[in-house]
Amino acid sequence: MAVLAPLTVLALWPWLWSDPVGRLRDYIEFHQFHAYYNTEFLGINYNRPPLPISYPFVLTWATVPTGALLLALLGLALGLRRDLTPAPRDTSPVPSDTPTWRAPLRGQPARDGLLWALFAGFPLALIAVPTIPIFGGTKHWLTAYPFMALAAATAFIALTRAAALRGRWRHAPAAALLLVLVPGVWSTIDGHPHGMSQYAPLVGGARGAADLGLLRGFWGHALPPGVFTQPGAPIYLHDLHELARQQYAREGRWPAGNTPATPARARQGLLFHERHMQSLEIQLWESLRSTAPAEVVTLDDVPLTSLYRE
Repeated sequence: MAVLAPLTVLALWPWLWSDPVGRLRDYIEFHQFHAYYNTEFLGINYNRPPLPISYPFVLTWATVPTGALLLALLGLALGLRRDLTPAPRDTSPVPSDTPTWRAPLRGQPARDGLLWALFAGFPLALIAVPTIPIFGGTKHWLTAYPFMALAAATAFIALTRAAALRGRWRHAPAAALLLVLVPGVWSTIDGHPHGMSQYAPLVGGARGAADLGLLRGFWGHALPPGVFTQPGAPIYLHDLHELARQQYAREGRWPAGNTPATPARARQGLLFHERHMQSLEIQLWESLRSTAPAEVVTLDDVPLTSLYRE
């Protein structure tokens, strides 16, 4: 892995080809000196390190369906117990027809559980380090989830085998699996098209997350087509990055002619409901001479985006 992994990264990432060392350094420095994002966590706004150590763990609990998360934790625990428990070494003779490249591996434990725990835990532990810049939300430890999924599957299989159900109960594991998957399916359907504002059912979905003081969205994503009823009118973009605006325009979510403008020159203005931007709502009231939003985008009655207009 120490040899093949870097070569694989280089082969599959054309951006590195022209200057592998220099661009790898750029990649590292991009994260090392990353700008701080504002984020709301349990009702408190943070705009510089350190974030609470609990941040990635609480958000994982709040966004991953609880049944799947508990299965993943059980699977990781079972895998670690198996891999860290000393086992007798297989000293039986190697069959003569065994390929030479496999002979040294005979009798060695696979240690899948240890591997999964390492790759599931490292991304969360990294974000929990107090000196790490504030990058944003759960996407930054997304690479942990495939390994948590593997662990959850092994835990479900282990529980099924341990139960050893027979007769009329033999189909109970299939029903139990459906119960585990239904909350995630419901959350996905209910949150569409505002999936980045949705939270796990145990938290109470978007309503429960709002009560807990968690973020309601990212990068102005809660901006469905048709929210602008005044095409061409200059608009104040609030906390929407210009690159995000360009992408939304390419997707057809942003009508042509709505040029960005300051609050003083805008004829309409967006407000994304983020704690650190609440003072800007008052500026919109003053500039547009209106305290009532013309349109509000909601998820389960939780305001995500408001549009003010003259």
